[in-house]
Amino acid sequence: MNEFLHTIAIAMVLTVYLWSGLLFKPRNFKHVRQELTGKGVPFASALLVGAILLETVGAVALLLPKSWMENDVRFPIIGMYIFYTGLAAILFHAFWSSAPEERIGQTVNFLKNVGLIGAFILIGQSYQ
Repeated sequence: MNEFLHTIAIAMVLTVYLWSGLLFKPRNFKHVRQELTGKGVPFASALLVGAILLETVGAVALLLPKSWMENDVRFPIIGMYIFYTGLAAILFHAFWSSAPEERIGQTVNFLKNVGLIGAFILIGQSYQ
């Protein structure tokens, strides 16, 4: 795959993270922090700031041309995205314990996160 298409594909994967980190979470910081606290997440404010940084700075780092950054920097970022996306799936899209009227939506969102994890694995493979 040429580098332009590679970058476009990565940008498409990162779209949801960029929207969340640039627009949604900063504008709804208090509400998102309350959701995290309600799920029993410790240090909710600090972890929310970390999530915003991963979603924005991490995305920019992955969008840089291959020649601009070493893979030993990219791989930990990809690993953080995999961990973060898996944790979000389990904490916020637990379809197995959701109310019947929410089960389909939570299942779709859980599976979307599983697909994103697969995309990050493919992105990591593309740098080898």
